[in-house]
Amino acid sequence: RVRDAKPHVFLTLEQGRRLQEELLAMAGERGRLYPSVVATLVGLHTGMRTGEILTREVQDLDWSTGAHGVIRVGDKPSIDWRTKMGRSRIVPMTGVLARELRAFLEWRGEDDGWLFRRGCQGFLYQVAEHARQLSVERPMTVMQLAAELEEYRHLDPGDGPWSYRVARAIQRHRRMFYHPAQATWRGKPDYKAPDPKRLQNFSGTLTRACKQAKVTRLHKHALRHTWATLALGAGMDLRVVQELGGWSTPDVPMKIYLHVASDHALAAVDKFPLGG
Repeated sequence: RVRDAKPHVFLTLEQGRRLQEELLAMAGERGRLYPSVVATLVGLHTGMRTGEILTREVQDLDWSTGAHGVIRVGDKPSIDWRTKMGRSRIVPMTGVLARELRAFLEWRGEDDGWLFRRGCQGFLYQVAEHARQLSVERPMTVMQLAAELEEYRHLDPGDGPWSYRVARAIQRHRRMFYHPAQATWRGKPDYKAPDPKRLQNFSGTLTRACKQAKVTRLHKHALRHTWATLALGAGMDLRVVQELGGWSTPDVPMKIYLHVASDHALAAVDKFPLGG
């Protein structure tokens, strides 16, 4: 018996395009939701499960394979996370997704670690790490550090004075000695800050994008339904859909995930050979 066979929400091709346009517009803002926006795009373009998306590391991106690169999906023993079917696979990226992921990595910094970090930690982490390195060599005031870190200003997604953003980055991500009398920050070379926490969810971003795109509100798993349905509608072989989606047999995607959009059903009538 196939589980989870109840009716599910999914998007038509036109709705999917509207959602994608909204997500790309949100990504262009480079705001605090940037990581969750790109994570949502991954779900829409690959059909990966939520857990698979949120447990990816930078090293799981392979740009040398396929036309646009692939995402390697496998176990993460460090956090006791296992793939649902117990086997690894590679998921090809589309051109649109590859372009957005490259832009995201440039903003985030291509260091190792979780691909999607919580909030704006990618940008702020870079600022704080560079500030620590500078202040190890010589103590600096926040204003001096802000001037030294001017190269990062164009990546700044926040409002307010640049020096304030630098100070907040230091406080949140790289604790340093502060000398009150001299009002200077002193880097602490033997301090190792904890790794930035990985993104745990992107439901809020998906809900916001659906609302602004004027499409049906989706659960994260509905992105998987949408991907499988649109892939089949575009002529992708069922066995390929099964392999890329990580299902054990073709029966699972056929009975659960591959919906027939109403516009496709109406158009199919004209293909009936006895229809005249």
